[in-house]
Amino acid sequence: RELASILEHLGLAAHLDSWMSSEEAGVAKPHAAIFKAALDQAGVRADAALFVGDSYESDVLGAQDAGMPAALLLRDLEAAAPPGCAVVRTLGEVLGHARGLGLQPGRTRKD
Repeated sequence: RELASILEHLGLAAHLDSWMSSEEAGVAKPHAAIFKAALDQAGVRADAALFVGDSYESDVLGAQDAGMPAALLLRDLEAAAPPGCAVVRTLGEVLGHARGLGLQPGRTRKD
């Protein structure tokens, strides 16, 4: 529960519906099982989610192996992504990218 403690300390836990750590999942990225565990916990289908991460190997490929669309957060404007890899340059681009994929961003928790 180390991640939960960190999120609480930073004041972020109240803003998240769920989170998943490698400790809870029993495996680490890029293993597809951690992404699937996060989807199960959130109650979201893989094709209805978008994973954004800053590592092509650990984040993008891992999420894709779990059936999720994924984008690489690549803040360095000079850097190039691997061919065929979706890219967002800022977190502000994520919502537009999700909508461009036909996803309907929203909360997963029933309030």
